Amino acid sequence: MKIKLFILLLSALTFVSCKGEKQTIKVKGKYSLELSSDFEKARSLNKDASLQYQDIYKDLYVIVIDEPKTEVKKVIDDNLLTGTYNPDLKGYSNIIINGIDPSIVIDSMPPFKKASINGLDSRQVTFEGTSENLHIVWKFAFIEGKDTFYQMMVWTGAANRAKLEKEMEEIVNSFKETASRN
Repeated sequence: MKIKLFILLLSALTFVSCKGEKQTIKVKGKYSLELSSDFEKARSLNKDASLQYQDIYKDLYVIVIDEPKTEVKKVIDDNLLTGTYNPDLKGYSNIIINGIDPSIVIDSMPPFKKASINGLDSRQVTFEGTSENLHIVWKFAFIEGKDTFYQMMVWTGAANRAKLEKEMEEIVNSFKETASRN
C-alpha cells in the first residue's frame, strides 16, 4: 500500500513540476518565441499567422504574423496610402490598429509604447474590448526585423488581466529574430 501511495505522489509531483516549464518555438527559421509548456499548437486562431498557440486552461492565446517589408510598402503604394502611412514600423502598426475589425468594440485605445525586444524596435499597446460578446484584453506588439515586420497578438479574457498580464509581457519579450542579420 505504501509503495502505491509513493508512486502516486511521485507521479503527481512529476506532473506539477512539469507545469510552467518553457518551450522554445522556432518558426520558419525566421524567429523564435518562449512559451510555457502548457501551450499547445492551434490551427484556427488566424489563417495568416505563422505561429498560433493556446493554453485553453488559462484562456491565453498568442499568434504572430510576419510580413516582408517589401510587401507592406507595396500595399501602401498600391492603395495610395503613402500620404497617410509610411512603410516603417509606425506606419505598419497604425495600419493594423486602424484596420481592426469594426465588430470589435474597443473600450479605449491608449497610445503606443516604444520598446526594444532583444535588440529589435517595437511598438506595443494593450487594450480591452468586446468581441463576440466576450470582454477581452489584447496585447499587440509590432516588431521591426531586418527584412520583416512582425505582428504579435496575445490575448485573454479581461477578467484574467491581473493574473496573466506578466505572462503576456514575458511572451512578447521572448521574441527573437533568428534569420541572418547581416
